[in-house]
Amino acid sequence: QTPGCGKSAVMLALKLKDTYLRQHSAAAARAMETVADDELTAVLEGASPEALAEMLERLTAGRAATVFGRLTPEQRAGVLGTASPRLAIVLLGGLGEPARRALLAELKPAVREDLERLQRFEEGTAGRLMDRPLNVVRDVLSVAEALEVVRKSAVQRARFVFVVDAENR
Repeated sequence: QTPGCGKSAVMLALKLKDTYLRQHSAAAARAMETVADDELTAVLEGASPEALAEMLERLTAGRAATVFGRLTPEQRAGVLGTASPRLAIVLLGGLGEPARRALLAELKPAVREDLERLQRFEEGTAGRLMDRPLNVVRDVLSVAEALEVVRKSAVQRARFVFVVDAENR
């Protein structure tokens, strides 16, 4: 904690940092390229998983893995829960096997299963980057109901939603 700062000032500083990371992820990524490795933990303290994932998406793969390695275990698990499959696989690839297994064990089952499935594909293949297939959305649902099905599914990002009838057409 900074000398002379109250708890509310520290909380405000953390909130401002998180807001900056979210709204200016490209600028934050450029800045992260220059931060010394041993300072990363302090610089990223209190940042939300969503803000970290957005910023990590914009870093080179090697730097993203280095930054990810300096995050707290809670931040790492949060980032993997919100990151794109491509980024999550890159980040996991930067960890040693024991650290990777320990981190996967901390994830929600759906996220863990997705990442384990992706890791089974050979490196450099399209299979390693695929999102989990979306559950079927039936044509009898309203748009609101269909969106709720997507939100509750294990899909991390839905680019398309396919609506099918009773005969799966």
